[in-house]
Amino acid sequence: MRKKNIMLAAILAIATIIALAIWVGDSNLEQLKDMDSADIAEIIICNPAKYYTITEQEDMQTLLESLQSMNLSRKLKNNKDGFAFLIDIKLKSGETIKMSILSGNVTFNNHYYKPDKDYCNSIGEIFNTLSEKYENNPT
Repeated sequence: MRKKNIMLAAILAIATIIALAIWVGDSNLEQLKDMDSADIAEIIICNPAKYYTITEQEDMQTLLESLQSMNLSRKLKNNKDGFAFLIDIKLKSGETIKMSILSGNVTFNNHYYKPDKDYCNSIGEIFNTLSEKYENNPT
């Protein structure tokens, strides 16, 4: 009986480790890392006050490079509400990738991540530069 319990505990521990490895590895961030700006039709970026639709290739590339440079690690669901920036990347294939960025939290297609640092300032600089170029979309 004791050997059976030890064997069952070992199997349960291995299954837990495998499930955790799959959960961490299934981050779907590769989609972002492998993305090319030529595949993007437009990017909509907003902060709580205004938003812009980015359509020029160079501007999409600048924002995409900033997003791809983020170091993120998978985490459990975020209990914080709000956002500093919402980003919808609309691909030419018709797919839409959704991101939200808050100082210590990033959501990518409904998966939650912890950034290694606060990326709001760098995204904010790009956002402010774009505000000079693009009109604020009506709400």
